[in-house]
This record gives sequence, C-alpha cells and structure tokens, in this order.
Amino acid sequence: MIYRYLTRNFKYWSSRGINGPKPVPLFGTIWQMFKRPMAEVGLDNYRKYGKIYGTFIGTQPILMVTDPELIKDMNIKDFHVFVNRNDFLFNDILNDRALTNLMGDEWKTMRSIISPTFSSGKMRSMHPIIIDCVHRLDNYLETKAMTGEDVEMKKTMGSLTMDVIASCAFGTKIDTYNDHKTNEFLENAKKVFHASMWR
Repeated sequence: MIYRYLTRNFKYWSSRGINGPKPVPLFGTIWQMFKRPMAEVGLDNYRKYGKIYGTFIGTQPILMVTDPELIKDMNIKDFHVFVNRNDFLFNDILNDRALTNLMGDEWKTMRSIISPTFSSGKMRSMHPIIIDCVHRLDNYLETKAMTGEDVEMKKTMGSLTMDVIASCAFGTKIDTYNDHKTNEFLENAKKVFHASMWR
C-alpha cells in the first residue's frame, strides 16, 4: 500500500508518450542530483530524452522544456496558458513568494507591480549603469590576467550579477569582486540566493 502510494503518479509521463529518467519512491527523479550538479544532470537528460522530457519531484510530475523557441512561445504568445506553472512549495518564504511560484490573482498583482520596472524605457535607462558594471568586471579580469591568477568564473559572474542588481535596483555601487566578507549588502544577498529549498 505504501509503495503504491509513493509511486501512484510514476506512469504520468509514459502514459502520455513522454520519455524521461526513471523515478524512484520518495525522491522521484531528483535522486540524479544527489551526487552530480544540476546543470550536468540536465544536459545528460537532454541528450538522452530530447528537448522535452518528464521528471518528478517526489510524486509530482514536472515537464522539462529545453527548446528555446518553445520556451519563447510559452513566455510570450501562449503565456496565458502557462500562468500557474508550479505548485511545488519550497517551505521557504522567499521561494514560495517568488513571482514564478505565485498563482492566480496573487500572481497578477505581483506582476503588475514588477512589470513597469522592465519596460523598454526603464531598460534603456539601465543600459549605461550595466555598462559601468561590465567595465568594473573588465578591470578585475585585467588585473587577474596581469598577475597570472586563476579566476573562478562562476563566482565572478555571480559578482557581476550582484553588481548589476545593487546598481540598478538599489542605486548603490559595491565592490563585489574584493569585498565579499565585509560588505553587509553582499552578505544578506548571499543568504537570500542560497536559501535552501528544504529549509
């Protein structure tokens, strides 16, 4: 009985003719990420199952779409069909209240608040600020190149992202490349972005 309950949805994708990795009780297909990075698992699944494949978080079916054109259509032309995309709760107030996880009227209200920030006019006004952030990245990389030091690109690109967010959203310049341990803004931002889905 317990096994049947834990595997009750596991034929969801196969019955619809959609391939995907084999799920296991309790974990679904996220067991793949226990020992390997998410990006590596995603790339392997794409190569094995194609641009669209089915996965599971526990018993909940999740459709993975990796076709850029289809993703574009889902987010623009057919957006009205894909509003309530996620009913998986992270048990974390920051993730559960994110725009991508809200539904119905709550989602509409939040979107109407956020949308004006990303109008074409606002984006144009942010362009010089973003260019300034890229120049700071350029200076940082040039310094590293001159000294022959290795650069951890994931951390460096994260620093650029944080620099852009701090400059565009909060109007503040921070030394994201050298000030990780003493900057209060960076420390708090790190806590937000590293919030665990299991907390």
